[in-house]
Amino acid sequence: MLCSMLAVFSQVAGADDLCRTCVLTLSAIAASGDSSVAAAASDLLLLLHKDGPMLPSSVWMPLVPLLENVLSHRSPAAADLLNRLRQRSSSSNGPSQFASAPGGGQGHMQGQLLGGRAQPQQGHSPRLGGAVVAGPCPPDQEEFDWLPAHVGLQNTNNTCYMNSFIQGLFMTNHFIHRIYTFKLRLKKNPSVIDREDFELGYKIVELMQRQIARMSVTKHKHTDIWEMLQGLPPDYRSGEQQDVTETIRFVFDKLGSFEQPLIREAFAGELTEKMQCQVCKNIKSRPETFSDIVLSVPKDSEVKASGQIPTMQVLLDQRLKFELMEETEPVHCDKCDKKQRTGKWCEIVSPPAHLCVCLNRFSFDISTYSMIKEKTPVKVDGTVQIGPFTYQLYFVIIHTGKDATSGHYYAMGQRSEEGPGQGEWQIMDDSQIKPADMSLLTGIQSEKLKDDNPYVLFYRCTQAPQTPLLRMPKVLCKEMRKEQEARQES
Repeated sequence: MLCSMLAVFSQVAGADDLCRTCVLTLSAIAASGDSSVAAAASDLLLLLHKDGPMLPSSVWMPLVPLLENVLSHRSPAAADLLNRLRQRSSSSNGPSQFASAPGGGQGHMQGQLLGGRAQPQQGHSPRLGGAVVAGPCPPDQEEFDWLPAHVGLQNTNNTCYMNSFIQGLFMTNHFIHRIYTFKLRLKKNPSVIDREDFELGYKIVELMQRQIARMSVTKHKHTDIWEMLQGLPPDYRSGEQQDVTETIRFVFDKLGSFEQPLIREAFAGELTEKMQCQVCKNIKSRPETFSDIVLSVPKDSEVKASGQIPTMQVLLDQRLKFELMEETEPVHCDKCDKKQRTGKWCEIVSPPAHLCVCLNRFSFDISTYSMIKEKTPVKVDGTVQIGPFTYQLYFVIIHTGKDATSGHYYAMGQRSEEGPGQGEWQIMDDSQIKPADMSLLTGIQSEKLKDDNPYVLFYRCTQAPQTPLLRMPKVLCKEMRKEQEARQES
């Protein structure tokens, strides 16, 4: 029956999405446990690949992360399918699609539901990297265990925003593991601006490598980011508070953004903004690659009136859901060749390995010509769902302050690859590291903490492969130890 369904689906419009939905749903069942049903689903996947209709790689390749991380350890059929897909990828034209994402999205117009949530419309450009086989540690490198948050960062002239962000990167295993093998590339036929960006990005990569080594080897309770600040533009050394979300985007951009492997493998995803004419049902799509996703926070007054504290999952679903635009805002339809009432929605077609979420708490008040801060309470879910893929929270940057023009940033979190109960959450407040008060994430805040509001959140896909132990050049580790010893003597 499934063979017949796939054969039919492969002939209709949107064929890849429909077929991908089928095999992803089947793989989600196969990954659900060690039951006979899960084993049968693995067998069926292999049978469909061997004897079913010939489907393009964009349908099958999104299964690779599940096969590598879950299924192949449980089922000989899944291991056989993984080998076949690897051979298929290596023999196809173009780069391998393994270095990519769990894949998902929520096309509410499609009406395809999985567990109460929209079934993902898997993209053709997956993001989740395959498992990395470390092998023996080379003699010129030093290997480190993954440590919990253990080193603070001194506030150097209002640098709490940068301290919080660097701690978030330091807690992201894949990012700090990958940065030591990452080589920033200059664009082809570069402009003057491209060359300037490359030179700055190259410097930031080197400074980030040194900063991570410094934080890894120090035996002090805290260190600083002074050297790193010297390599950044003057605004970051001016003593003026910067917005942490703008800082994240600036640094990600200089590290190559989604165009180069470091950010692409760790944080980049793809979404599609869709608009549908409500007369002829024609759909216009606008693809977009992102390294963070912005979610609107309702006004505090609206939440108090409703009596319902929004959750992260609800805010994410609202960002993706279908809605009719106002009748007073018709959009030109290419097919009808005139303006028609339009519906719009968003699909995350290829979710990232690590989901960086920015809560939009700041807006411009035109009546006062000033920025205002919404202190709306939000329940920060420990996990969120994108189709069959689960994302686990590991780091939160918090803005504390009465308004948008003042305040302070601090963070709380654990290592990105520690599951529930495996690691204690810590507050990282500049130089201080201390146990975290998790009540801050419940949305029910005390009067004392009413101005402390979650602002940036980092989630990791639980189906992503585990990161090997951190390895750094021995010469760099030796240099950083000498630096820290000199600091102790002074």
